Amino acid sequence: MKGSALAKCLAEARGEVSRPLLVVASDPERAGDIAADVRFFLGERGPPPFLWPAWDILPFETDHPDVEIAAEQVAVLRACLDNPEGIWIVAPVTALLQPTLSPKIISAGGLSASAGTEVSPESMIARLVEGKYTPTVEPAVLLTKNQLSDLQQRLRIIIDQAERTKKTDSKDFFAGILSASAHLARDPADFSAAPGKNLQQTGVLSEFLEDLPYKSDIMLLTEEDWFRMSVGQQTAFINRLHSRIARYEEYDKDRDNWESFGAPDAGDWMYRVPLNMLP
Repeated sequence: MKGSALAKCLAEARGEVSRPLLVVASDPERAGDIAADVRFFLGERGPPPFLWPAWDILPFETDHPDVEIAAEQVAVLRACLDNPEGIWIVAPVTALLQPTLSPKIISAGGLSASAGTEVSPESMIARLVEGKYTPTVEPAVLLTKNQLSDLQQRLRIIIDQAERTKKTDSKDFFAGILSASAHLARDPADFSAAPGKNLQQTGVLSEFLEDLPYKSDIMLLTEEDWFRMSVGQQTAFINRLHSRIARYEEYDKDRDNWESFGAPDAGDWMYRVPLNMLP
């Protein structure tokens, strides 16, 4: 099949299939394209596919895999356990050749509770001791529906411009982002096209991210960094953005965990977003 024909067929067939579905692509770039096209054709008719990322290192290299890639893999594995019948995944063949955690380890290593579930401190401590865990705290930030929607729009702009410059070799990556983002800003003059600035410093990412104690390779990306990347690295970067947007769409549909805090406007309702899920 050529172009987006495969994604169109997958989106149409998904409603007829209730069992797990794995789509294997030839490489990470093709996997990212299929996942993005399926999301487009699927629209609001069902949950989008998960993208299973490949490690960004070779087997013989001594470096550790990128922590964000590892987190995305664990999130997909967790989703497989939570909804095994409805899960579907797009993965490059290279990712399937790499080892990963077993369902048994994921189940044993997870301790989760939904809103309204009562868990006594004693039982939680007992579970942690049994599993030999060191209790940790997951930093998170409360975002409103409007802020999460704004963040999705800005990430889609970055994705569009990244894909454009990757395919055409254009050298105006940041200029394209600034131009497309101007209509989202209250004051376009807040944007900066000065050389050497990263994505955060240009002002295209939402202002509520500025003061957070959080940094990532997305926020710190400069235009020079982008053009130094290989095609594979650029594809992995784009796929991470797609993964973030897919997660935000899940948050938006998670009605049980949105808190109004008395706000009558749904746009002001708040959701707890882990810091590692921010761009």
